[in-house]
Amino acid sequence: MLEQKNFRGAVEKLQHDIKDKLVKWLKDYEVDDPLQLTKKEVISLVDEIIRRLSLQI
Repeated sequence: MLEQKNFRGAVEKLQHDIKDKLVKWLKDYEVDDPLQLTKKEVISLVDEIIRRLSLQI
């Protein structure tokens, strides 16, 4: 989608497919390593990607 500059499609896919699945599948957990991300941080990254792609629409 991004190769074809279909930003709206990419945003829709992230919001309704990928983010939805991450929220359901990821569990809250303790991080053992500073390079690991918490569930909240992963969801925040997806939200930031959605926000940046939305600016291209």
